[in-house]
Amino acid sequence: MVGGAGRLDGPQSYVRSESLVFTNDSYSGKKALLSVKSAQAGKPALMANEVDISYDLKRGFAEFKREEGSKSTIDLPYTDFRSSLSEGRWDFKKKQVILRASRSDSVKSYFASTLPEQKGLKFRAGSAIYDLAKYKLQANNVHHIAIADSWVLPDSGRVVVLPGGRFQQMKNARVVMDSVTKFHKLYLGDLVLKSRYEFEGQAKYTFKYANGDSVALTFSDFRPDSAGGRLLADAGGKKKGGFLKSRKTGDVPTSGNISLTGAAKVQANDNFNLAPRIGYQGEVTLNSQRRGLAFQGEVKLNFNKNKSGAEWVPMLDTINPKSIAIQFENPKGEDGAPLTAGLLMSDEAPGVYPLYFGSPVNTTDYPIFKVDGTLRYDAKAGRYSLSRADLADPNQYEGAALTFDEASRRLGWRGPFNPISSEKNFTITGAAVGTGAPDSAAYRMQAMLGFDIVMPLKGVETMAANIVKLTKSAGEAIGGNPNDLFNIGQLGGNQAAKSFADHKMGAAPDALQKLSPKFLRTLVINHVDLRWNAHERAWYSVGRIGLGGVGKQPFNALMNGMLEIKRVEGQDYVELYLEPSPGYFYYFRYEKGVFVTQSLDEQYNYAISSKAKYDYSTALEYGAFLGALDEVETFRTRFRRTYFNESASETMARRKATAAAEERLAQEKAAQEEAAAAAAEAKKNKKRKPDEAASDDTNAFGEPPMEAASKKKKKKDNDPYGDGVITPAAAEPAKKPKKKKDNDPFAESDVPPVAPAPKKSAPAPVAPAPAVAKPAPAAGAKPAADSLKATAPATSVEAPAAAPVEAPVKKQKADMPDPTGEPGIEPDRKSKKKKKKGEEDPFGDS
Repeated sequence: MVGGAGRLDGPQSYVRSESLVFTNDSYSGKKALLSVKSAQAGKPALMANEVDISYDLKRGFAEFKREEGSKSTIDLPYTDFRSSLSEGRWDFKKKQVILRASRSDSVKSYFASTLPEQKGLKFRAGSAIYDLAKYKLQANNVHHIAIADSWVLPDSGRVVVLPGGRFQQMKNARVVMDSVTKFHKLYLGDLVLKSRYEFEGQAKYTFKYANGDSVALTFSDFRPDSAGGRLLADAGGKKKGGFLKSRKTGDVPTSGNISLTGAAKVQANDNFNLAPRIGYQGEVTLNSQRRGLAFQGEVKLNFNKNKSGAEWVPMLDTINPKSIAIQFENPKGEDGAPLTAGLLMSDEAPGVYPLYFGSPVNTTDYPIFKVDGTLRYDAKAGRYSLSRADLADPNQYEGAALTFDEASRRLGWRGPFNPISSEKNFTITGAAVGTGAPDSAAYRMQAMLGFDIVMPLKGVETMAANIVKLTKSAGEAIGGNPNDLFNIGQLGGNQAAKSFADHKMGAAPDALQKLSPKFLRTLVINHVDLRWNAHERAWYSVGRIGLGGVGKQPFNALMNGMLEIKRVEGQDYVELYLEPSPGYFYYFRYEKGVFVTQSLDEQYNYAISSKAKYDYSTALEYGAFLGALDEVETFRTRFRRTYFNESASETMARRKATAAAEERLAQEKAAQEEAAAAAAEAKKNKKRKPDEAASDDTNAFGEPPMEAASKKKKKKDNDPYGDGVITPAAAEPAKKPKKKKDNDPFAESDVPPVAPAPKKSAPAPVAPAPAVAKPAPAAGAKPAADSLKATAPATSVEAPAAAPVEAPVKKQKADMPDPTGEPGIEPDRKSKKKKKKGEEDPFGDS
């Protein structure tokens, strides 16, 4: 045995040690330097420092082990890696070195790159095989390789490094992003490591739906995010101790500062869905530090069976498959045109159809309900919702919302309802809560509608005052249904709905007009149960209708009524019938740009007809006109037969009942007027002198007693009284008398009217006890004078109200009964002669 300090320079290795020991077929050394030679002079294949070495020349191998307490590494210059593994065995014949870690160093054994461009890439390994012939390193027992903040997990724990520090492609690798939160996990990866912050290749990603289903996406283009890339570009470093150290604190970001991203491309024919019925095409990206995936492409809502009614909509959003939420505010198509979601009205069958962010089928189709916002999917309930507001917020009443039930394929919606296209003279602003089955074209809703109608203000005020009297005992129409709050919130604002909901228990809620000035409309109706009839292509009401307001007058009254809204060849048709009391009605119709109305309220009728300029049947522009009474019955009959299958016998019975109700109402009104006139007469008698009262007893015509006028007129030759005093009727407010006209049927007289005249007769003055008769239906609206000819329906017995004295009328026909004769007896027509022009007849020519 020979020993000493020195060095051995052989054909395959170079050894230097301070303590060498030689035997016949072996030698060893302490604190040695081992350098395994390569084909290139001056560049070793392997170099280990501060190791104990032992050569077994007989068996053809050498072993080495790092000295206790040493921090030296094993350098592999051809692979540009160095390792902290503590032990090695060099097989001379196989030309390979097996590296391994001692038990104490197993968790501290790393391979670290020495290439600057790999930015300190390193990974832990339990062992390795180094091929001295090919200069190829195979690291084993590699659990993961840290890339940015993520991990790459090689299949079977093997990593191969080729000469020049190039990594051999890893098959079936897995990726965990990031290493802490583990938001994303990829598998079946074909990857090549590039640096501490980047790798190339592709890997599969399982996109799991909330219902448990899943689909695979292929991600590639892995790289640090843009912020991390800028940090790395400015970073500097140097080699020290075998690992890359920063020159200054913060120069090189740590793995926790750099997130990793990846991208996938989805084609339309891939049939990829974000959720059931939500198709997607475009780019998908993931970020290791963000939950969910980011989608930049186009999405399509396949809610229809044939996937129609929807187009590809551009989107840019982050999606968590377990909680789908996609932003769709003011979406536009590829051409920049706005896309619509909601319900549309069409002239073609089925008339109403849903649209899920698409373009109308026809240019004349218009949306009756529109919605946008955030699309959410509740996998547990199998329901989609689209709204700008959070539907779970109990204090949110305003805003459009649409739901789609996946199992039943039914729609639900709430929000603005626009039943007709926009018109400046006749508009309907509505709100509704509804449901629908698009496959069967069955839709229904509970609506609140505000009508803004250009019509005489006097007519609105008269109608409001009359309905107040007629609905004193009517049931409440607002507040009995939770849908009312959503409709109030939509028309009047969210605060109005909250105020309505917060009224004290037992106290009546505030009137709509007090909640918000937005309810100050010509007419507000509520509790309107609307159904869609695909055959008629019309909305029709079912059940009673609630009245919420007329002009400034608030109401909360349920009443019988009918409403029909339809669209024919691009024209809107609206007919509304309200019956505030049995036998008393108000009828409204809008068609072809003209508004027509009718009622049993003669003051209302006069307010309309007195302002009409021409006949509505020949109108070329908008106007408010008085219609004929037979049109009202025509609508009532058609409505009930069309939508409720009313038979002819049922129609006849209903007409009889209606006629009886109208006659009863007329009798009650006549009795009320007679009582009022009697009360007024009694009041006047108390103020008169005894002689004036006595003179009244001799009044042969039964007219109210005449008051002494402050100013007397000159007696007329044809004045039957001869006192020159003209006293207005008791029911008419006192006015300064005007000069009579020959054809003025409203001229003041003491002679009471007889039975109402035949058809087209002018309204008679109000009398204390008018005779009961059945005047003919009123004709269509005429100019101011002719419009006064409208009379009560044939079934009515009510006396027509008095019109203003100054309103001129046309002469009545010659067969008018003589008011001075016996009631019911018609004078001889041949004996009648027309008055000369200028002569004054207090009864007027008939």
